[in-house]
Amino acid sequence: FSKDGKGLVLYPYGRESKTYAVPAGVERIEKKAFYANPNLEEVTFPESLRDIGDQAFYRLPQLKRLTLPGGMQDITGRDIFRCCESLTEVTFPSKMKKISGDCLFLGCTSLVEVVLPEKLEAISGSLIFASSGLEAVQFPASLKELGDATFEECTKLKEVHLPKDLQILGSSNFRGCTSLQKIVIPEGIEKLEDSTFYDCISLREIDIPAGVKQIGANCFAGCQK
Repeated sequence: FSKDGKGLVLYPYGRESKTYAVPAGVERIEKKAFYANPNLEEVTFPESLRDIGDQAFYRLPQLKRLTLPGGMQDITGRDIFRCCESLTEVTFPSKMKKISGDCLFLGCTSLVEVVLPEKLEAISGSLIFASSGLEAVQFPASLKELGDATFEECTKLKEVHLPKDLQILGSSNFRGCTSLQKIVIPEGIEKLEDSTFYDCISLREIDIPAGVKQIGANCFAGCQK
């Protein structure tokens, strides 16, 4: 821990415990604090937690569930939970309005469904759920922005219902989603960015509103159906 007790610097790699409760009063988990720990299945967080550093929980092979505390307003780091291949459940704070980190759950192949916070307005980071096991996503009505490559290579994702007030749909968002069959583009979208549906080989139906003024390069490349 840091001298003031507000930062968790490093969790002992060799500790054999399957669960760990981050102590009350901790506000930040530092970079690589739990990196590649082979035993932890569940970590609980105090309401005091505000920030998690890059790769803090990168490649924890046994981590199964996460409940992020209500005090977190954003997730800003990079690769925080990347390649946690046993992770099946993530609960976000209901009042979280923004997720701006990159590659947060990339490679979490057991994560099949996620319910995003009901007041979330923006996912501005890139590759947040890329190459995960997602089959379904529940979007809040408040969401207005999806960053680049949010669901890239989510090969089990079959159908997506984007919120009607969405205004920004980043590039490569559904690139390589080889099971995606149908999608409706919301009325507020004016541009489909580059490679948005690249290699969506099962895509059969897409509703594009009249307000779309521009379609980027390779937006539908490889869409065979």
